[in-house]
Amino acid sequence: MRQPAAQDMPPFIHLKKQPVGGAWLHCAELSATYYEGLSEICGSGLSFAGKTALVTGCGRGSIGADIVCGLLSGGAKVVATTSSFSRKTTLFFEDMYRTHGARGSELIVVPFNQGSTGDVKQLVYYIYHDSGAAKGLGWDLDYVFPFAAVSDIGSFATNLGSRSEFAQRVLLTNVMRLLGGIKDTKERLGYITRPSLVILPLSPNHGTFGGDGLYGECKLGLETAFNRWESESWQDYLSIAGAVIGWTRGTGLMSGNNMVAGDIEELGVRTFSTREMAFSILGLAHPRICRAACYQPIWAGLDGGMKRVANFGVVVSNARAALQDKAGLQQAMAREAALDYLAINLRGHSKTDARVDNGPLAKH
Repeated sequence: MRQPAAQDMPPFIHLKKQPVGGAWLHCAELSATYYEGLSEICGSGLSFAGKTALVTGCGRGSIGADIVCGLLSGGAKVVATTSSFSRKTTLFFEDMYRTHGARGSELIVVPFNQGSTGDVKQLVYYIYHDSGAAKGLGWDLDYVFPFAAVSDIGSFATNLGSRSEFAQRVLLTNVMRLLGGIKDTKERLGYITRPSLVILPLSPNHGTFGGDGLYGECKLGLETAFNRWESESWQDYLSIAGAVIGWTRGTGLMSGNNMVAGDIEELGVRTFSTREMAFSILGLAHPRICRAACYQPIWAGLDGGMKRVANFGVVVSNARAALQDKAGLQQAMAREAALDYLAINLRGHSKTDARVDNGPLAKH
């Protein structure tokens, strides 16, 4: 397969627009606006004063956690969800707010299972209603980041089980249910002049790596939101931006691949830290990008040029195998060096030698 030429590919991060009835195309003008917004954020910062946001999937070490930090730094009011509501979790978010909370910001942490239909309905009700038996916040969300995820590493098409089905509910079914609940609630309450910007976590991994359950199918399924925005009349209530998230080091979903990130960058692919990816995603919340998303959905390619490498999944597998072989060789060399040292320095101590031969340094 021909390796794509660099001049044929868009920049590492860029925005796309879709002509009516056409394919998604790199839009240089919209991308330039996006880059200007990122530059402004680096310089004077971005104010979220008076803005409200919902972020799911913002546990320790996640992209969502750094998104919450950025929103709080800009003065936003944020509802952050957690599937493990405990003292340890609340201390984590308390420290986050103490470190990043700006004047006027709020951080509300709520227990939430994105795999539960009931939790999705109750979360929407809690955010949008401020009266009744279960008094809520009475907000109208400006931003929605449905980033909750479940790892399903080790599940292939031949052994899909209940965990894969649960992951599908978290990654796809209940994301759509959440958006539908927000749209329906805004419609009933008459909130038609302030569409909420939904930033969907898409992926270039559509079965590329394999062995990750229904992850690729779920990410492809989220892309239907671009069409639903028009076919289901979301325009007055929701705006859609899809962020195709590239190789992000340190997240739970990528933990098994962190060790080969350096090899991947040598191929010309840009990998990101969670903070770098959160920064790129928050650039989509810039007012100029938000205004553009009111007229049509936006595709944000934040994949770092992964499409520049042909057979990417095979390349990653080969890099991982090579690293494991190297690690095995180094372990064997270290074992032999230890045995040589003992043989030279402890000659004549048969009991010690026996312990070495049958101890932790022995090869199993």
